[in-house]
Amino acid sequence: MNASTVKEEMQLKSYKTGYLPVECVKDEMRTRADKHGKNKNDYSTSSGVSVVFYGDVVPVEDQSEMTHEICFSFCRSIKGAHFFGLHNGRNCYCAPFYKAEAGDSSECDAPCGGDSKEMCGGQTKSKIFAMHKCDEADQAKKQAAQVEVMEGVSKSCEELSEGLKQYQKFMDETGKAAKEQGGKNGDMVASENGVALSGYGVDLEAAVIAVDTSCGDLIKEVGVMKEVHGRQSTDLEDAVAFDEAEKNAEAGVKVFEGHDKKWNFVLGRNASELEDLKKKDEETMKAYFPITYWIQGKQTWNVSDAEKAVYSSCRGDSAADPLKVDSYAECASACFQNSAECVAFQTIKTQNAFSCQQLKRVEEVSYFSGKEEEGGCTQDAGRLTCFHSFSAGASLGLRFSSKDAEADHIKQQNLRRCFAP
Repeated sequence: MNASTVKEEMQLKSYKTGYLPVECVKDEMRTRADKHGKNKNDYSTSSGVSVVFYGDVVPVEDQSEMTHEICFSFCRSIKGAHFFGLHNGRNCYCAPFYKAEAGDSSECDAPCGGDSKEMCGGQTKSKIFAMHKCDEADQAKKQAAQVEVMEGVSKSCEELSEGLKQYQKFMDETGKAAKEQGGKNGDMVASENGVALSGYGVDLEAAVIAVDTSCGDLIKEVGVMKEVHGRQSTDLEDAVAFDEAEKNAEAGVKVFEGHDKKWNFVLGRNASELEDLKKKDEETMKAYFPITYWIQGKQTWNVSDAEKAVYSSCRGDSAADPLKVDSYAECASACFQNSAECVAFQTIKTQNAFSCQQLKRVEEVSYFSGKEEEGGCTQDAGRLTCFHSFSAGASLGLRFSSKDAEADHIKQQNLRRCFAP
């Protein structure tokens, strides 16, 4: 079969679907069975068959640096070829069989020109690979399974993207509302906390863009896989297109896994574990008291009274990025899990959720005690509440009561009115 005939008969037809390494040998077929190529004058095999060289068929301008995959992609389209050989790091040929002959002690240790991690034969020996063809029905089934898996990952990626957008929106809107309400009520601590939340919302915008981009790329490649699979074609062009799309999709999955590892918490807790987690939260919450407990004479405190605590805001160094949680108790659990850094947390209650800002140390507190002559505030309290670890609060009383400028004093402001939402 000469080069022009090979080009005509290839027609992007795929005769093989996979390959496996066989052995490293000095192959007589490479040197004596090239009937129509550059080595035709050395043709001396009695079998009457011919090998086909990549370099004789593919135009120079279209040739790629050699790898196992490049050689296989070429030879899989050669009718009657069951093996391919790689020689001297760059030469690829296809053959119906190979024929080992006596050789020296050299190895197949020549790196492939297109991938130095792979070996493409040696100076005298060829690295031989056997090609095979999977059953077309099995191949279609395999493709269908691959498409299904990738579609599942794409869906997860879209869910993460949407969850992150909602998370970012919550932080931005909650922060702006806290800033506005704090300013309206003369609570500068609450206002500063709101600014911090909004700032985190801005930071999240970059994450939203990154996740959106990776999801879009992944969905595009999965679309190609689905389209090619739907054609149920055995053409080489379609097989190559599917493999390339799958390769790109797998790269996209790795990118998504990185995003998912970092941001999966924005999707909330696992529903199947929610009941147990809530019970643990409630137990943990018992270890945290409203910051005003240390200001207002250490009144009796019960975890069920969280909604009755006066409005309070704490300022201090942040111990972690802000969170969106479902309850005071969930914020307490987050602080407890980060207890090496977190001793207190600020909550802002919204209609459907809470923001949770963890603090390393409390430096300033503002609170709304109401108008004493009117018997305190009657509005729904708890919308702005700062809590502190009871076990880490031994010195809080002294820090609040100290008037010494040199002492470790916590600045406090009793606004003596009710908070106006």
